Amino acid sequence: MGLLELEVQIPAITTLAHYYDTSLRCFTFQDFLLVPTVEEYEQILDMPLNGAVPYRHFEQHVSIPTLSTITKIPQNELSSRLVAIKETKGFSQRFLEVHLRQLSVKED
Repeated sequence: MGLLELEVQIPAITTLAHYYDTSLRCFTFQDFLLVPTVEEYEQILDMPLNGAVPYRHFEQHVSIPTLSTITKIPQNELSSRLVAIKETKGFSQRFLEVHLRQLSVKED
């Protein structure tokens, strides 16, 4: 019943509905499927199934050397591409997509 009281963002729901594949019961975006796990649904809805508060790791930050190892991007390039918007630091979607395409071409 708690779902009935949630505030809904209509544009977000409309966009997600556009990409929902009813036969596969998941979201499809060109070349990949997006299927949240039960735990992710718990966090998205902020409604844990077992009554416990979901773990949120907002204050933990991954180091540039660790990201470099995971993404196979040199540390100096990662450092130069780091963008800060308000209090949030991250990488632009365009930068990450270009890198993923390069990895795809290399079949890595």
